[in-house]
Amino acid sequence: MASRTTVISGDYVQGSFGLLPLAGERARAALHFSQLLGSTSFEENLEQARWYLRASLSEFRSIFDLLNSDLKSLGVAAQWKQSPYKAALEADATVAVLRKVRDFAIHSAIIRGVPKTFTVSTPGEKDPPSKMPSIVIEPLSRNTLEMRRELTSFDDATLTSFNDQSRHWPADLLVHIAIYRSSEPIACFLKEATSAGV
Repeated sequence: MASRTTVISGDYVQGSFGLLPLAGERARAALHFSQLLGSTSFEENLEQARWYLRASLSEFRSIFDLLNSDLKSLGVAAQWKQSPYKAALEADATVAVLRKVRDFAIHSAIIRGVPKTFTVSTPGEKDPPSKMPSIVIEPLSRNTLEMRRELTSFDDATLTSFNDQSRHWPADLLVHIAIYRSSEPIACFLKEATSAGV
């Protein structure tokens, strides 16, 4: 079976988000808190890991609250609204649903982060696999009363895709993935808009 590669890091904060001072600062903050989330999860400090989960989700969500302000400053907000890159960003299951997960984590106790230990091996190394204590985001379900109304904007395929991601990745890395995936359409849009002389 072919292995699946997912990019979970990169210099995207200095790339596309580097051109966006407000959204970029929130992206850096989300990464900072997700790193703290990862380290406290590894130390099995569940309470603090949950604090950092909420902080990283809040900063992640606020990227999108401030994105339009940055785009207005660059004079490209109107083009962004009509852009296929904006549509692609909004259609990304990991990005879109993680924004909603923030609401569940902040305004309720539905999403708290549950402990899970992953087995990690490094390709090419002879050392045996190691254990990595982490926390993961609980699966989202329309059967949960408090979620039912909040998830109506997502189809079943989107929720299934997100739940698959949240099962396979620790919460801190899921935030990294979502920031990277957010940066891709933004970077493509900014490159196109600036090369067109907008």
